[in-house]
Amino acid sequence: MNNGQYPYDNGGYNNGGGYNNGGYNNGGGYNNGGYNNMNYAAGGGDMNGGFQPAPNNNLVLAIFTTICCCLPFGIYAIIKASNVNKYWAMGQRELAVNEANEAKKWSYIGIGIGLVCQIIYFVVYGAAVFSQFS
Repeated sequence: MNNGQYPYDNGGYNNGGGYNNGGYNNGGGYNNGGYNNMNYAAGGGDMNGGFQPAPNNNLVLAIFTTICCCLPFGIYAIIKASNVNKYWAMGQRELAVNEANEAKKWSYIGIGIGLVCQIIYFVVYGAAVFSQFS
């Protein structure tokens, strides 16, 4: 109840430093009877209460690149892919998306280099085998 002692308190709960007009805790903003309006850093929430899923970390593609195509680029892609969820959980969305894109880029580079090396190998090996029969 307001007896003139606290001019900004209208009978609600403590909102951590903002004006309270009968709502719940909003962590320092203005509350006009709603629920918690805090920024959801972890898990990809935004100021409007929406939820964004974490980006695809491309870990499966990076592992495939490491096993089947090109070991150095695949290992680098695995390192990049493993950072995606860590950065997303810390609320660094742009960095998480950047790491996911880097993992995908280096995986595709590794796959491309691996395929080119395999083609060159089969051409050279095929030419050597073919020359023995001629």
